[in-house]
Amino acid sequence: MAPGYVIAIGFVLAGAAGLVLGLILLRAEQRAKAAGLRSFLTSGNAVRAAPPARWRPTAPRPVVAQRASARRAQPPRAGAAPAHAPDQVSDALGALRRAYARAPGGQPS
Repeated sequence: MAPGYVIAIGFVLAGAAGLVLGLILLRAEQRAKAAGLRSFLTSGNAVRAAPPARWRPTAPRPVVAQRASARRAQPPRAGAAPAHAPDQVSDALGALRRAYARAPGGQPS
């Protein structure tokens, strides 16, 4: 019966070693993914992310009041139908209406 216990203890130790090795590999994979994501997120426009090291403003710039929009609001043109006019049906809306017309329950409102 003694050899059976030795074999069982060997299997338990092998399983524990495999579990520890698996956890170490999972942790290393998680760190690699985090590093990859970090480098992807910081690989954007370098000029926007941080100004070059040689550029330093000498004095603060004066604050200029800015309008909310750079363009003036254009009044609607005479004779032009608005974009949401009921007589202008897009292809997608027409396809949806045809699909719901065939379905039981009729057309959606």
